[in-house]
Amino acid sequence: MKKGMRFLPLGILVILLVASGNIACKKEAAQTAEGQPAAGTVQANKEYEGPVTVGMGKYLYVPQAQGYDIIVQGQITPSTSELVGKVIKIKGEMKIERPSVVVADAIELKEGEGQYRTIFTRTEEPVLADFFEPKDRDSFQMVNISSINKSEDWEGKAKLKVYGKMQRGAVNTVVIYDNKNKEIGKVILDSVTDYAGYYHDKLRLFDKHYYYLNFKASVDRKERAKNKEMFHADLVFTGLY
Repeated sequence: MKKGMRFLPLGILVILLVASGNIACKKEAAQTAEGQPAAGTVQANKEYEGPVTVGMGKYLYVPQAQGYDIIVQGQITPSTSELVGKVIKIKGEMKIERPSVVVADAIELKEGEGQYRTIFTRTEEPVLADFFEPKDRDSFQMVNISSINKSEDWEGKAKLKVYGKMQRGAVNTVVIYDNKNKEIGKVILDSVTDYAGYYHDKLRLFDKHYYYLNFKASVDRKERAKNKEMFHADLVFTGLY
């Protein structure tokens, strides 16, 4: 112990030690607030009740949940898509590392006035293989397609972003328009992740979106002229920007 510290009264020494401990705790809390928590740290428990407006795969959207994506990891009956239009009560937790997500711990289905039935209880940790991280947007290059014959607009870009409108059918496509709202061509969607489909339906009030695509291959030039289908891609996300 330093010479100066040796002669301090015991009470003052205790006060100094407590004060230094408080400073350290405040510093640690500040670091956590700056986004440096350990993975899996629980930020808060959440409870919501309201009608399901979008359900796809393991994702649910309930407007009363303030914009959070509800993650349902495991077996649920009825399925998430079958819950659309029904009122549910959700208990879950929000993870600090994904603040836009609430992981459902339990879900109850409303079956009458004051009557609920438990339809889901979580027994495993969430696996979000198709979840699109906001930071990944910057890795997709925005392309403006002016003609079905200008394949240089899209070729050579592994990850690209286009603006248009999804058309669902036997084959899902994204229709690209010019500045006069006339159709230029279509992107063939070989696959659509659950999260991309869920997010598309979540934005159902908007006619056109930005589509984040993994490029696969161009359609043969002759076929392009015949049906306006330009290239194949996998859809991983869609958003308003």
